[in-house]
Amino acid sequence: MIEVSEPNSDWIDALIPKLPFVRADFVAEVKDMSREELQRRVLIQSDYIGGFASSLDSIPEIRCIPGAGVDRCRDAQNIRAVVNALVKHCPTTWEHTWKGQRKEA
Repeated sequence: MIEVSEPNSDWIDALIPKLPFVRADFVAEVKDMSREELQRRVLIQSDYIGGFASSLDSIPEIRCIPGAGVDRCRDAQNIRAVVNALVKHCPTTWEHTWKGQRKEA
């Protein structure tokens, strides 16, 4: 666990190696944000994550796909598993053209 002792500490720099999808320019931006801006962004991000986690809810066929997860509790791995299962069973492919074509047997 990273301990936060003072506002100007290096705790953010210690955390960054554990966050491979965070861009360096965004880290610099966050370091300069006010408390209110950080709170606003956390709330917006939480709403986005909640929307992502529930994006497949209420689709009856999704519940039975292995790896689909539970309604409102999906992460990127669950959604990728659903998409891969659907692609596997779809007779059309978009691998070569945006128009789609029949998969070869």
